[in-house]
Amino acid sequence: MTGRMILVIVFAALLGLPSGRAAAAPPSSDPDWPCEQALVPSVSAEMVWSGPPLDGIGDWRSDPTAAPLVAAISPREVPLAEGLAAIGRFLRARPPNRTRAIKRAVAGLLEENATARTRVIEHIKMLAERQRTFAGLVSEMANEREKAGQGASAELTDRWTLTQRTYYEAQRTLRYACEIPAELDQRLGAYVRALQEGIR
Repeated sequence: MTGRMILVIVFAALLGLPSGRAAAAPPSSDPDWPCEQALVPSVSAEMVWSGPPLDGIGDWRSDPTAAPLVAAISPREVPLAEGLAAIGRFLRARPPNRTRAIKRAVAGLLEENATARTRVIEHIKMLAERQRTFAGLVSEMANEREKAGQGASAELTDRWTLTQRTYYEAQRTLRYACEIPAELDQRLGAYVRALQEGIR
């Protein structure tokens, strides 16, 4: 089994899906991706949804029951338990055209998740580029201090210390940011599974 296939299976497990469904979107091999976690560029409907096809359902934003649900639970700051509770209330209310409303809610969550993922991935890449710049500065200043030896100025030492501290602080931020795409996907998987139960 290849390393890439192992990553696919791990990603599928995080979403709570059969690994074969996640194989449609293998992790990216982007050499500039800075995270230990694999970069999965996008999450398709096929990766999280095994219910009726989502095509031909119209604009989910026009649905008077699905759109408010998506707006209420898609923000990342909404606790997962609160989002699942809202889905439960949505399903118990038995909205008109129930199956279509459920599918529209799923479509909306997929779209909102994609938007959030794109923003996070772009932010991670920006942080990584900044880290490469900081790493270069730290290395240059370290070389300057080594060449200067005992004669290294206090100003150079202070700049090196500040730049090094900034680098490590940004590194911690980057590690945290690297966890967010998987958190978003796990959240999406939980929401979609709960909605799918409403069709069965």
